[in-house]
Amino acid sequence: MFTQLGTIELKVDPSWRRYNEMASGNMYEPMLQQELINNLSEDDVFYNVGSRWGIFSLIANRCGVDSEKIHNFEADKRNYDILLRNIPDSMKSTRAFVGNNQSDEHITLDNYAKHHQYPTVMKMDIEGSELNALLGAENILKRSSPELFVEVHPEYISDLGKSQEELIDLLKKSGYEIQITDHELVKSGWTDLDDIETPSVGTYMIHAVKSEC
Repeated sequence: MFTQLGTIELKVDPSWRRYNEMASGNMYEPMLQQELINNLSEDDVFYNVGSRWGIFSLIANRCGVDSEKIHNFEADKRNYDILLRNIPDSMKSTRAFVGNNQSDEHITLDNYAKHHQYPTVMKMDIEGSELNALLGAENILKRSSPELFVEVHPEYISDLGKSQEELIDLLKKSGYEIQITDHELVKSGWTDLDDIETPSVGTYMIHAVKSEC
């Protein structure tokens, strides 16, 4: 796969709908790539929530983040099996659904962090479960105030009986300033949330940082 840090080789599943796009040399989620490259350093702890095959974990590692400080979360068994083929054994990997309750197949990030490192940067792409995952990470948001990159799926959130407005309200109440972008485009840029109406369909990326005030 072509990235802004050069080519990264992945052992992948050709049945994935974006396989041909990636194999053709098109850059995968360029806005997110650029932000991670600009912001990650050896001092960071990176949570990749919805890791799929580990693309952004490998990018984080190339940015200087020690592999032992990179934590992967992937619920899908097939994706998880492929993830383990692509990342070094020293990275932490958890196969579970990330949400706001703890069970055999579900975890909360707050509970996970109690037994591991607290994140300084967190990327999240979990197909509509992002609000529940953040509700299960409220202590993390208060304690370590990680920089957040959250892919929002308004329709999928609605299918789960929640809303993107609740997600945004949670971040604001936690003291975060929010920008959004169409992260699929190379030069879409970031826009302050207050200056734009959030999309009701499709997907978009939130970039949230804790206000210094």
